[in-house]
Amino acid sequence: VRVLEYHRGVLFLTTNRIKTFDEAFLSRFSVAISYPELDQTGRFAVWSKFLELAGCQIVETVEPDQKDAISKSELMRLASEPFNGMEATNSSDSGRTIKNSVRTAQALALSTNSPLSLRHVRTVVNTQEKFLKEFSQSRGQKRNHEVLECEE
Repeated sequence: VRVLEYHRGVLFLTTNRIKTFDEAFLSRFSVAISYPELDQTGRFAVWSKFLELAGCQIVETVEPDQKDAISKSELMRLASEPFNGMEATNSSDSGRTIKNSVRTAQALALSTNSPLSLRHVRTVVNTQEKFLKEFSQSRGQKRNHEVLECEE
């Protein structure tokens, strides 16, 4: 806390754990900004940006010879589907999650020596959803086991 109080420069602190944040820090902040969860329009913009940065073209209609393109309608469909398992980690469908998904899809495409496509993105998203669902279920089982141990 003291280091923050006497810091002379600009400092950006971020957290997704606002409920566990120590109130002693709040009086030392000049500005606090809260970002709402991404809606479909926000997810579309974030997906578009990271896919374009990864070399993927966002087009109205994908032509047969365009291997590195995703249509706006396909992207809108993707953006309309928040990750089903995200509530399992008390997180939202954040820009970081989308960025990591695109990076993983890009690595998958590189490993198969093919251009990044919606198929790669869908593979990553489906795999992550499956993992998050299993993770959520295992945490629930662990909590149930802990309750049983406490009752004994």
